[in-house]
Amino acid sequence: MKKASFIILFHLLSNIILLAQPGNYWSVSFNSEASLLAGAVVGGNSDITSIYYNPAGIAEIEDKKFALNANLFNLSYTKYKNALGTGLDVDYLGFTVQPRFISFMFKLKKAEKLIWQFAIFNRNDKRISVYDQIEKPVQLVKPGFEENYTGNFDFVNDYLDSWGGFGVAYKINEKFTIGGSLLFSVKSLNYMSLINVNVHPIRGSLPDTVDYYTAISSNYEKLYFYDVRAIGKLGIRYQINQFGFGLNLNIPSVRLIGDSNMKRSISNTGIYDNGEKIEDVYLNESAKYLKSGFKDPFSVSLGMAYKSLSG
Repeated sequence: MKKASFIILFHLLSNIILLAQPGNYWSVSFNSEASLLAGAVVGGNSDITSIYYNPAGIAEIEDKKFALNANLFNLSYTKYKNALGTGLDVDYLGFTVQPRFISFMFKLKKAEKLIWQFAIFNRNDKRISVYDQIEKPVQLVKPGFEENYTGNFDFVNDYLDSWGGFGVAYKINEKFTIGGSLLFSVKSLNYMSLINVNVHPIRGSLPDTVDYYTAISSNYEKLYFYDVRAIGKLGIRYQINQFGFGLNLNIPSVRLIGDSNMKRSISNTGIYDNGEKIEDVYLNESAKYLKSGFKDPFSVSLGMAYKSLSG
């Protein structure tokens, strides 16, 4: 068990490179209807958020409309398992309040079948800052001697994804509308992770015949990136009686500008395994102005909405 507790420190050296993407693209909620329906408003009821879900829905407007989405409350809970060693978890409870959507919709008298929309909105805002430490007596490195185990966990993860742009819809007739939008996404990430574990004899516990020793494992990572992209959307809507049908195509994003900087250092010194000292490890690497590659994929969304006669 003692060996397992100390070997867990070596997970700091294990890194896996993978391709990933954010959560379900259509489950982002900006207004009450989208929140209640988990983003299922492509077929109708998207209101001011039509520029995002289905730009053909912009044609639903009758007059000029300026709207500011009410504040959204976000409560999140995160657990970092074994952050400071086996069975030593770190918990984080976060609460944020933020306005999500600002929109202006209008139509021109000379072209009343064309309806325009300008919008600025926040698609994702995730801010986590966690610090914890632990100190306890152990017998880990050299059994038989009283030792002190000190662990520090410092973690910062600030991710922001803000969008802005314009959309236009054309009302072909009372049943059929088409639309498109051009949006610009600005993503940024500020990430820092520091895990440091130190094991050393308690002062005065070593006999004169034993040299003082210390075992240290440290992992530090720092990453910052920003990425600016253009995203196009095309949509159609068809309304028949109480039924509304919608189709939206999200064109893959096009990178405009963006880069990233990273720094990483790992050190493991004075570590023993079955009484034998393991070779010390030192690793330092850094890079600047790396090309960022945070893509928004091609996606297709189909939707249907039904509105009862009773409202």
